Amino acid sequence: MRRDLKFYIDGVCRGSWHDGAIGAGAACSPHRTPWEIKTKYLDTSRHPATSKRAKILSAIIALEWALKEIENSDSPSDISVVIYSDFRFMINWLQNPQLDSERQDRDLLDIARRLDLGIRKYCDLYYVEIAKASNKVANKACKEALDEQENN
Repeated sequence: MRRDLKFYIDGVCRGSWHDGAIGAGAACSPHRTPWEIKTKYLDTSRHPATSKRAKILSAIIALEWALKEIENSDSPSDISVVIYSDFRFMINWLQNPQLDSERQDRDLLDIARRLDLGIRKYCDLYYVEIAKASNKVANKACKEALDEQENN
């Protein structure tokens, strides 16, 4: 029996490229009610926080989550992974990594690519571009994570 693992992802940055900028990524799965949500903060120790880095981080969260689910499954080949994002650059890059020659985000892009390839060893993986208006749960999760980070 085929099972789809669906993830809606987004990343948000506050103060992009400025000292003290913060960012977070979120992956949200509609498999349960309420939606299951995982968030992470951007590590700014080596690179400044940017919206692009936060959005790439969101893909990493979803890909790690999916890979763990697949590896714990008795029949991983019966799973397909679908990741919904409003970030066209990341979708295009993951489908064709030669498109990007930028070095500033290469660290995160390489992690995402390795996870992408790890999932494809087991099952199908699809990226679907959606409108920002269709990505409210993931966007809200990021903003709440940033609110929490600012208040701590």
